[in-house]
Amino acid sequence: MVTTNAILTTTLANTYSTTTNNSSSNQSFQSLLDNDIEQIASQNKKFNTLSAPTTNVSIGANLNANQSIFPASDYSASDPSKNMASGAVTPDFTRNVTVFDSNGNPHTFTMGFLKTGANEWSVEVYASPASDVTAPNGQIASGTVRFNDNGTFKSASHSLTDPKTIHWTGDTKSSHITFDLGTHNKTDGLTQYASSYNVTSVNQDGAPLGKLTGADVNKLNQIVLTYSNGLTKNIALSQLL
Repeated sequence: MVTTNAILTTTLANTYSTTTNNSSSNQSFQSLLDNDIEQIASQNKKFNTLSAPTTNVSIGANLNANQSIFPASDYSASDPSKNMASGAVTPDFTRNVTVFDSNGNPHTFTMGFLKTGANEWSVEVYASPASDVTAPNGQIASGTVRFNDNGTFKSASHSLTDPKTIHWTGDTKSSHITFDLGTHNKTDGLTQYASSYNVTSVNQDGAPLGKLTGADVNKLNQIVLTYSNGLTKNIALSQLL
């Protein structure tokens, strides 16, 4: 296993050998190299791991235009006895998306779609399980998506597309996530054609907790840390002193 102190010590040694034109940098690097290796490790535990919270989710999918319309009187996104998040109403179509909180923990969000009018679908986004968030029944967002007669995306309620603040259960820092459902008059997101339900793409940023796997020095003499989840982090020498 590659340890943090081994990675940093090797990086510092390499950097020290290539910064001979900067005496102050040389002294700083040499000072670190002269320290006990365990002390270097203990001073830099904050660099052992790195994660990234999800901030954006986009989906591309076709909603079947031949789906029958659900009675309007039997559905209300704000009424737990008549909405999808509570389980009282079964969606016509669902898609799960994995998102990550600020600690790198994965969570599942379900996007439920229910045809409630001509070229019109009610949409709810809710946590599965609901106990992951503080919102009632786990419901994070709700609103309406509309399509043009030719099946292209027309519009979505701001209540769906505006950034959402996610309050996780426990002491995890809140997340802010934006849902991208499509572009007006385009087919780059949701569509409504007379064909079967089909997901064409689901994309989200963020990353689970990753462990430090390597380090290098860039042209600015910054130490570039790399992690097992594909993330990188640039730090200045002063952050190690």
